[in-house]
Parts: sequence; C-alpha cells; structure tokens
Amino acid sequence: MTKVSPSWHHRVLETASAWRFTRGENTTIAIIDLGFDIKHPSISNGVVRAFTASKGGVSAANLDSMPIDDHGTHCMGAAGGRKQRDGVGIAPAAGLIAGSVSSVTDQTILANAIHEAIFPAQGGAAADIVSCSLGRQYRGEVLREEMQKVLKKARNKGRSGRGAIIFWATSNRNTEIKMDEPVSSPLTIAVGAHGRDGRPMSGASGEGLDFLAPGESIPMPGIFGSWEKRSGTSYACALAAGVGALALSVDPSLEAGQVRRILHESCEPIEGVKLERVGSGRLRASKAVTLARSFTK
Repeated sequence: MTKVSPSWHHRVLETASAWRFTRGENTTIAIIDLGFDIKHPSISNGVVRAFTASKGGVSAANLDSMPIDDHGTHCMGAAGGRKQRDGVGIAPAAGLIAGSVSSVTDQTILANAIHEAIFPAQGGAAADIVSCSLGRQYRGEVLREEMQKVLKKARNKGRSGRGAIIFWATSNRNTEIKMDEPVSSPLTIAVGAHGRDGRPMSGASGEGLDFLAPGESIPMPGIFGSWEKRSGTSYACALAAGVGALALSVDPSLEAGQVRRILHESCEPIEGVKLERVGSGRLRASKAVTLARSFTK
C-alpha cells in the first residue's frame, strides 16, 4: 500500500483521505514540458507513452531519445510520481504521458503537443488530463487560432466526447492573468500557488484565476535520479492535475465541466484576501474525491 508522505503539501491537500478511495487508477495525465528524465525511478514505471513536438512535427520518443530537463521531471513527479523520498505524487496510480516540446513559447508547437497527448496519431494511451507549466512569464500572450482550435477540440471531443481537462500554470510574476490568454481561457484551468502559510504566493491574478494549490518547497524527482525541492506555480499546477485525476478516477463518466465544478467546490476559502488573488481558494483533494463520488449529473 502506498504510504502517505509527511510533506506539508500532502497534509494540506488531505491526500490520505482521498487515497482511501483512489490513487488515480484508470486515468492518464500528460505533462507538456521541455523534457523529462523518464528513467528516474519515481516515474519510469508510470510512463505509458512519450513523444516530442517541434517545428518538424510530432515523433514518438523512448528512454534514449527523450530530451532531459529538470522542470518537466519535477512536474511529472509531483502529479504522478510512484516513489519519492517524501512519498509519492498526488495520483501515483495514474498513467503518465511525457510530451516534450522544443519551445515553451511557440503556440503552434504547444498546440500540436496538446493535440497529440489527447488524440494520439499513432494510437496508444490518450490523455484524460493535461498539465502545462510553461509559456511566456514576462509579457502578455494572445490566444492564437491554432491553440484555440485544439483547446475547443479537447473540450468537445476528448475522452470520447466527455472532454479532456487542461490545467495551466499562471505566471510567477504579479501580473494580470488576462494578459495571458491561453492561461485565462475558459477552456483551461488556471492554477496559482499558495505557501505553507496558506497565503497566495507571487503570481498572476485577476478574473480567470481558478484556484490555488501548494507551491512552496515541494519535494520532487530531478534529473539523473536526483531529488529536489522547488517552488512556484508550475508545481502547483502539476499537483492540481493530480487532484483532477483522483476525482476523475472515482467517476470516469464525469464531463470536463463537471470536474472543473467539483474542483472549485472542493476549495477552501482564504479569509482576508481579495478573490482576484485566490480564485475559489485552496484546493483540497479529499473534498474533490468526496464530491466526485456523490456528484449528481
């Protein structure tokens, strides 16, 4: 049986209660990033498919051809790592798809990667959930037509018409989230970060922010078998994607919009802070699973 991590983020997400019912079985999470150490013992047993996306197109990848990057490795471990020094990822039984992109700012490449994750051209596991912790951190981003088409297709046709769920990390800078249209789009779930004190960390805010997840000193696997603690919205987003997998695991018939509603309703309000900085509040895995188990369609 998977043991619950002593790490603070597992405690505040109430992972132990959620794991009484599911660890993310029968779900698949795709992480889109620059690269991954898919040989790392925390994630190697969970990877069900890997690919690379560049201007030249999309290609299948394996242990030897996958570009290695610490950021993607961190995020994959946070969402669905199998074993870590401080426990495991939020959904340690979910299948993992590693989607490497050659650019984190080229929306055509990002759109192609998201499409390949959800609608694999050569068959194989299709993503139920996609986590994107990348993009432009320092200036605004317009939602381009090719990305909008993919996001709409994901919502309308992903998961056999029930809709794939796409999580996107907000900028770590204190900017207006509306400046980043892919993140603030109603077709994605925008995730900010809160610290150990439960208060919002630095990050984009405003209308379009959905909620916050833990983002301070999160223990995760690094490259070449290492282990690190990192902070930021990237890791909050990956944790939230793991929570989404837990909710979906207990009721695979849920539609994307229903999962979004469950996650919002699972959040704990943060007193004394403007809603524009926290969205619906702090995400809780235990409440999300409870709501998913009893959701009335």
